[in-house]
Amino acid sequence: MTFDIYKYMRPFLKVKALGTAFETGLIKAIDNGGRGAPLRGLPRRAGVPERGTELLLRSLAAFGIVRIYGGRVALSTDFRNDMAGHGAIIRELSAYMDAAYGDMQRLGDFVMTGIPGGGVRAFFNYESGREVSDRRTALLSGFSKLYATLIGGNYDFRGCRYVLDVGGNDGEFLAGLCRMFPKLKGGVFDLPEPCASGLRKHGGLVKSRRLEFFPGDFFTGELPRKADLLILRSVLNDWPREKAALILSRAYKALPDGGKLLVIERLDKGALRTEDDCLFDMAFLHLIGPALDFRTLPEYSELLREAGFSGIKAEGGYPAGFSIIECSKHVRTKPPRRAALKI
Repeated sequence: MTFDIYKYMRPFLKVKALGTAFETGLIKAIDNGGRGAPLRGLPRRAGVPERGTELLLRSLAAFGIVRIYGGRVALSTDFRNDMAGHGAIIRELSAYMDAAYGDMQRLGDFVMTGIPGGGVRAFFNYESGREVSDRRTALLSGFSKLYATLIGGNYDFRGCRYVLDVGGNDGEFLAGLCRMFPKLKGGVFDLPEPCASGLRKHGGLVKSRRLEFFPGDFFTGELPRKADLLILRSVLNDWPREKAALILSRAYKALPDGGKLLVIERLDKGALRTEDDCLFDMAFLHLIGPALDFRTLPEYSELLREAGFSGIKAEGGYPAGFSIIECSKHVRTKPPRRAALKI
């Protein structure tokens, strides 16, 4: 068996090289409107020293991000296609993973104390500064746009009258569904800042009254009672069991009898967990909330039944390990009393 020493080094180097290439403007200089760029003069145009440019290009080429040929350099076809469809995810994910790897450098302290380094928490904290907040919103919007396409292509929203996306950030996910289903209307319930961002970003859908925003807090306020379908996407796993139960009770209360709830979350794979799952778990959950963990389907089913939901069914197979759990609200009424027989 051949020992592959490099597999223990690749993820960190790729993140650092790509993130640095974005931050310095080297990616933009190489792209040059899709035409590629001559190697001669590239350091000056990108504002990166010649030696630094050489080192970055070596790394980017090794990871298949650029190709170097005949005195020129260009983005690879695969990378250019990825950027065209998901540029926001790639740009902001490289910055996010840089923060995550910084926290992981203190993994020993984290394991012993349960206190992560803080870089990831700062990235997800609205109060940590305008630049970080904007990057957080851009990253989540990029993921939301991707998942609107994936989920909208596999779940039929045509029969829904009104969809409420609880914790829907700036509305990118629901806006994507509205574009895919021309008759769909809905609203986003989230904190005031992402709602304000969504109002600016999706002005056309807001003006046509197909998309609304409801600023609030699902722990202290009630959810709007307008929806026949309510979505909780990447929300419940941010909170411990008692708070997740509270969110579900608010969701149940907001739905009419017969209304549906979609819970879209990663599920704990147990023994089937891969190395990519471990990296995802660490980078997107444990560094934010050390006491949290992804739940199993039986755990979600128990939470949903306790809230009053029934007809629970799940469908998996979505990228990054996501599953859709669908359930319904059916209020049980007491059977009518039989009239007493007159003798």
